[in-house]
Amino acid sequence: MIRKITLENFMSHAKTEIELADGLTVLTGPNNCGKSALVAALQTIATNGNTTHVMRHGSKMCRITVETDDDHTVIWERKKSTVKYNIDGEDIHRIGQKVPPQLHDVLKLDRVSAEVGASKNEYDIHFGQQKTPVFLLDETGSRAAAFFASSSDASRLIEMQGNHRTRVRESKSEAKRLSGELDKTTERLLNYLSVDELAQKIEDADKRQKLISKTEQQIARSQELQKQLLATQVRATTLRQHIDILTRLSQSSVTPSTLQAASEKAGRLRDRLTSTTNAQHTRDLSQAVCGALSQLRAPLEPRPTSQLVGSISSIRQTQTRLRLSRLVQSACGTLTAPPTMMPTQTCRQAIDRLSNQRLVHQGVNRVANRLQTLVRPPSQASTERLQQTVKTLNKIRPQTERLRQLYRVFSNMRPVAETADKKPIQNAIARLQPVLKGVGQAREIAERTRGEVLELEADIRGFVEQNPKCRTCGGDINAETLMSTLPDMHSHSTTESGSGDKS
Repeated sequence: MIRKITLENFMSHAKTEIELADGLTVLTGPNNCGKSALVAALQTIATNGNTTHVMRHGSKMCRITVETDDDHTVIWERKKSTVKYNIDGEDIHRIGQKVPPQLHDVLKLDRVSAEVGASKNEYDIHFGQQKTPVFLLDETGSRAAAFFASSSDASRLIEMQGNHRTRVRESKSEAKRLSGELDKTTERLLNYLSVDELAQKIEDADKRQKLISKTEQQIARSQELQKQLLATQVRATTLRQHIDILTRLSQSSVTPSTLQAASEKAGRLRDRLTSTTNAQHTRDLSQAVCGALSQLRAPLEPRPTSQLVGSISSIRQTQTRLRLSRLVQSACGTLTAPPTMMPTQTCRQAIDRLSNQRLVHQGVNRVANRLQTLVRPPSQASTERLQQTVKTLNKIRPQTERLRQLYRVFSNMRPVAETADKKPIQNAIARLQPVLKGVGQAREIAERTRGEVLELEADIRGFVEQNPKCRTCGGDINAETLMSTLPDMHSHSTTESGSGDKS
């Protein structure tokens, strides 16, 4: 049974979906609203006749979709002059004006065939045109007789009548049930006749609610007034206390001018105490700076790099010889053994030369094997930054000596006596300001220099840990020797270790 019909761009329907109910479905409406188009759509999908007129004006495609209650879906689609079917997801093309063989197994809208003797007739029992008579009335007597003479078709009509009677009985039972529910619903509605009384009660309840709200507002106002009264009582108590204090002050012998003079004297004492504390703090700071500067060591002298430049040049020359040796090795590798010949003087000389060449080749191989273990020499760090640091330390050395002298002077000073005249202390502070500024700058430079020295020492020690042997001469490398003054010769430790320690 068909459950749903969908029309897209079919005649007057742009997009229409109709879901059919169980039993009889009736479509009503004014003329030219598309009722006949729905019947034409079912005839089109069932017969695939002449469909050049069914596409909606201005459209490029029209489609009819039919869904059945046993989960089958049939789609008829026309684009220009091409028609295709889709039955349960399977596309069927190139059918012309025919229908797929499996269409009526799903749709069940095929024509009924009746055979009587040698004649065979087909009847369309599913569709009736709008202006044609009742079924079989416009047919000839032979065709009508052939239809009723077909036992299979008669059984179908009888089955259709039986199904119709069953549905009529079910519809009457449903109507009787609905009539009983209507009576029960009417009885329940009678219980709601007292709605007016309920509305009056609701109105009275609203009035009482408004009265309660107004009372609550008054209570809140009263509580607020009570809080204001309590605050006023506290303020009155405070004012009484102030009056008592003012009364006692008016009877006192101390005058405001005396209090003002005492306050000014206390301020002067406070200023003197602050100045003395600042001076002591300045003295302590100067002592700490002098103590820190006294622990500084003399900067390291820059080491010459000429010896390392010579080593690099020697390594480059060795690499060049290595490349030449490899070329000679590759050239000699292509040589083959000479053929057996009669011993002659020329052959003997060639053999001697070949033997010598083999010895040379073996020596080159040994050199190449040794040179393959070599790695690129480490790059020398630039000493410009260290030289700049040394120059800076040489510049601040006179300031350090001056600070030491000031420290010796401050160490012999006695605590500052309290005096009413602050001008000497202010003058001393003014003289100390440039000194403190210089001390701060020297301290920053010293800390920065110390950090750079520590970084350089850490780099040297790390290099020595990774390279305990000299890659040039094979001698042991001592980190302390490298960080001390650079010797004139190629030496890595305080003790010589054979002839390989110098190069």
